[in-house]
Amino acid sequence: MNRKTLSFFRSNRHARRRGVALMFITVMLVVLMALVAMAVDIGYIVLTRTQLQVAADAAALAGAAYMGQSREAVIAAARKFAAFHTAAGKPVEIADSDVEFGTWDSAARVFTPTGMLGNAIRVTARRDATHGGNPGLFFGRVLGKFQFTSRASAVAMANPRDIAFVVDLSGSMNDDTEPCWATGEINRTFAASGYGSIGSELVAQLFQDLGYGAYPGRLEWFGQPFGVPQNEYAYAELTKDGGPLAARGVPDRYRILPGDSELVRKRKAYSAVIDYQLAALMPRAKPVPDSSVNYDYWEKYLDYIIQPVTVRGSTPRPPRPPRKPIDVPRPDRGSSTDKGKGSGGGAGSN
Repeated sequence: MNRKTLSFFRSNRHARRRGVALMFITVMLVVLMALVAMAVDIGYIVLTRTQLQVAADAAALAGAAYMGQSREAVIAAARKFAAFHTAAGKPVEIADSDVEFGTWDSAARVFTPTGMLGNAIRVTARRDATHGGNPGLFFGRVLGKFQFTSRASAVAMANPRDIAFVVDLSGSMNDDTEPCWATGEINRTFAASGYGSIGSELVAQLFQDLGYGAYPGRLEWFGQPFGVPQNEYAYAELTKDGGPLAARGVPDRYRILPGDSELVRKRKAYSAVIDYQLAALMPRAKPVPDSSVNYDYWEKYLDYIIQPVTVRGSTPRPPRPPRKPIDVPRPDRGSSTDKGKGSGGGAGSN
């Protein structure tokens, strides 16, 4: 074999080697691109899942803060705070069914749905066809996978708050432990320390915890719907001949007649206030403000918020110790009152 023939075989072998390397590089590039595409799409899926988890955490914590209120309030808070977050580029949408009510077992770390208000809620945040649409993949479509779905859940437990009412029934202290009576005293006591509204703030929180609404609520003077003056003569004006309850058209059970005794006038006036004023101001009060079934209870209530009304044929109440006039309300089963001087008083509601 001569040199030319040997040289030819060597050149041909090198060419074959270069062809194999090119094929190998091409295959590796395809594999590398597939791995990059998979990493990008998987990272996007994980990011979306993380965003949903953050939204679910916020929604659950917000809803749990309203566990002392209605189901609607809890759901509204959860939806509001979930919407502050985005997942896959769109605001997170929470449906009513995504908020579950139940109980949380701290020892077993298990949430059990009960369908009713318990001590915890579970919120599920989703991105799917019904919650903002399915997010799309970037490179998965090469493999025929165009979209994906994701979800995340969070459980939040309400923190119970213990409320203690301490009432001193002694003659000198029975009024000082009322929420409204103590409110002003607390404000004045701590005003020098820079906490002049601390009493009002505490009662406002109590109103919120008990579902009474905003403190102090709507206030009305005793007999205000009937047009009596807002002074110490309110009761006298309401029960006198020619007063608003003596007019024609007033139902017989409330109408003041010239021959009525003082006891009958009181019952008629109180019944009108109970049925037309207290029932409107305190729709959630227990027992229901209805003079036909609960007159005795509400008579004592009205006697308390105004100066004692002693009439013939009735047993007068023991005298109360004198006290300073106040201008803040007192919650009473979902209501508040405003005490006044003389025979007039105030009634109010949250």
